Amino acid sequence: MTKDLWRRLNFLAAAVFMLFWWTTSPVMAQPVMRKAVGGPRVLKKIPNLEVQLQNKEFINWGKEIVIYTPRELIFRWGPPGSVTSARWELYQDQVEIGNRLDSVAIPAATDPTAQQWFKINLNGYIPTAPGGNTYIYYVRVVPNGGNLANSSVVKIIYRGDTSDTKFSDFGLYPELQLPMRVKVQLQNFHIIRADEEDDEEPYIIPLVAWMDGTTIDAANIPTSTVRVDRAFQHEVHGNLPVSNSQGSGSSISIPVNVGHFEEDIQLIGLNLINHCDPGDMKNCLITMQKLMNATTVWVMVIALEEDESPDDVINTVRHQIVDEFQKQFTECVTGLSFAELLDMLRNGFDGDVVTDTTPGRQFCGFTSTEDETILDQLVAKFKAFAVGEVIEGTLIDITSFIQGINQVYSLNQGFDSDDVIGFGFQVFTFDDIARADGPIPVTIRIRKADNSGVATAGIHQVEYEIQGIITRCNKVPGKSICENVDEPLFP
Repeated sequence: MTKDLWRRLNFLAAAVFMLFWWTTSPVMAQPVMRKAVGGPRVLKKIPNLEVQLQNKEFINWGKEIVIYTPRELIFRWGPPGSVTSARWELYQDQVEIGNRLDSVAIPAATDPTAQQWFKINLNGYIPTAPGGNTYIYYVRVVPNGGNLANSSVVKIIYRGDTSDTKFSDFGLYPELQLPMRVKVQLQNFHIIRADEEDDEEPYIIPLVAWMDGTTIDAANIPTSTVRVDRAFQHEVHGNLPVSNSQGSGSSISIPVNVGHFEEDIQLIGLNLINHCDPGDMKNCLITMQKLMNATTVWVMVIALEEDESPDDVINTVRHQIVDEFQKQFTECVTGLSFAELLDMLRNGFDGDVVTDTTPGRQFCGFTSTEDETILDQLVAKFKAFAVGEVIEGTLIDITSFIQGINQVYSLNQGFDSDDVIGFGFQVFTFDDIARADGPIPVTIRIRKADNSGVATAGIHQVEYEIQGIITRCNKVPGKSICENVDEPLFP
């Protein structure tokens, strides 16, 4: 063995011994904590930020988007973890303080494990038209608290559209051509002020009118109709489960077969829609958005308090009321001129128009005046069929509803007819329902200020409130009631 090899072996043995002693010595085995300059270094996660993209067939998410007009964009980021708050920041050209256009707080995350959404409307931040220029913008999220760094950035490219391909509303949102299932569920009846304390026996006649493209053909108005649905339960008396102790402050659950309605609805006028470039909506006469505002669902309730009206009479009254409402709604639609129809499709429907006291408002062939709203005039028209008496809250004239039946009741025979409290309604547009991220509350307040008259307890106020929901839903095989959908149909 050469001396050089011997020296190498000795050196290796010494190194192994020193390594063994270093790792097993009671002194040297203790961890050594060294404080980094400026404090301990903390690694932070970078949350992901994406913008919602949409194309001809489906919606997805990405880090870059090209736009041709100022509009609202939807972003998602996260998961946000345990941050206490955050803000989005918008920059032009580069992400640096001097280029920041705005910084806006984002609501605190309700679920630290889920992604969060926010919107930025670029109107006011970027030029109204790009001209021949291309503008570059960046968005990022800055979290506060938690263990997160600033998010990744999203790039927005704003330029003129030079492509030959134009996407219409149909291309962007093909689901709008399909029927949308809608459910109305009246759930609670609250007696605010009773008609008869400790002996209140209210019942309701709920109706839902579907003014939509299923039965309204904008290209053939004279043959169009309006569907008006009644409750599944045939018997009207006792359709609210009451007891002898009901009075002011009582709440009653509305049975499913009394308050449940569901139908498929479609947009009115799809055959008249202009296939418009989304970047040039101001020159589009009839857009998908306008059709969504013109397609409506009417939720209506007539509330009564039971006395001695016979069951068969009241059941017949309900059928007559439904028939008359359907007649009036259908006459309203079929009476529209083509110019009036286009006006409705272009401007949508405002549910408040029927109760507006401003003279000159028009709907259904009626024009409001200083003395009468459109609803007042509709009520007057209903009077010929005695439905007007129901809506106005006067006593039901039984003989006005029933012709040729063997039993005729009158006040002269001491007959105490059911007391009518009043009528209330709410109108919801297709747009309201499609854009909702869950059920929309329905609240119908019915008041009767003067309860005086024959066979009544005297003059006092009566007030009821009906609460429920309207929502988009999906049919489920094997189930009679569709299931709620808790997300918008589209952004």
